[in-house]
Amino acid sequence: MPQQKVLIVEDEFILYDELTEYFEQKGYCVVKHDEDRAVDNYEDAVQLLKQHEPDIAVLDIKLKGTKDGIDLGAYIQQHYHIPVVYLSAYNNEGNLNRIAKTGNDRFVVKTSKPLNKDQLWATFILALPQNEVRLKRKTIGEFFNVKEMAVTQAANRQRLLVRQPNDPLEIETFLKWEIILFIESYNASARGSGNNNILMHTTAPGKAYMLRSSMTEVEKQLPALNF
Repeated sequence: MPQQKVLIVEDEFILYDELTEYFEQKGYCVVKHDEDRAVDNYEDAVQLLKQHEPDIAVLDIKLKGTKDGIDLGAYIQQHYHIPVVYLSAYNNEGNLNRIAKTGNDRFVVKTSKPLNKDQLWATFILALPQNEVRLKRKTIGEFFNVKEMAVTQAANRQRLLVRQPNDPLEIETFLKWEIILFIESYNASARGSGNNNILMHTTAPGKAYMLRSSMTEVEKQLPALNF
């Protein structure tokens, strides 16, 4: 069985190295930069999420940059649906309320130095999805590299109008089979996206996802019982 992967985001480089060594000694694979530096900000963490598929994330709330660990936790919940353990020196109501809204409710308060690793370990193990949960995730959906598209009904109501997103970058996101209404080939060559694409229409009003793939290729990823 492959190693389970952990994403650690911590702005104190000494604690980052300490946590990395701790989880590697426990037998986990820590996803990190190729160069030897801490993952200490939102943007770097998002890039690592796109390159890897971690099973769990350990996030400090205080990060470098304009976005903090709770912002990152909300992004993870929206796109990756993996558990998050938060680290913070401040157990305040504002942080707790923001965490509750992300759907990630594991919280470890850094009340002492060095960090109480027994408390962290207990919280981590309780949050970590078990093997059967990880396998089940594949039966309810799949990870895709997609562009989010806006879809509206044409005036004659006979066809759909598709608009390119404000952010043209592809994102890796987890799509549940139940939200996909139908899938069609999508020729976007006139917009510079090529013509080997498909469009996944969803139950969310006005939202679809463009995937750079042929219908034949995407059919291999779809569960036969659902489609």
